[in-house]
Amino acid sequence: MFLKNTVVYDGNFKCTAINDASGQKLTTNANNGEKPTDFSPMDILCSALGTCTLSVLAFASVRENLALDGMKAEVKCSIDEKTHKPVGFDITVTMPKGLEITDVQKKKLEKYANSCPVKASLNPELKINTVFVY
Repeated sequence: MFLKNTVVYDGNFKCTAINDASGQKLTTNANNGEKPTDFSPMDILCSALGTCTLSVLAFASVRENLALDGMKAEVKCSIDEKTHKPVGFDITVTMPKGLEITDVQKKKLEKYANSCPVKASLNPELKINTVFVY
């Protein structure tokens, strides 16, 4: 199995990424400056980590018979000012209001969330802290 995207440099620090399977497009701007016009590549990394975490939780919710529609992930990335590389991520996963969940189910969901393939693909030196709000 493989995934394939095509990325075109459009000039002026902007790129367009095209998902070859669906044709969907995503634009980036590496020089967002004071008024961001698109996602930056680092924004996409944060979004990938957040969407992967929520997707893994969605799969787990089927096994656990939980309705997690409306859950949210806020991802904050700490970036080294000299190298512009990420040094850590703080993820806050907020569960939907009114969710009835046992402590055993909470532990299972937290374990699933930490098995996110995007997280597993990142440098192990990166500190990734995930907090759950129930």
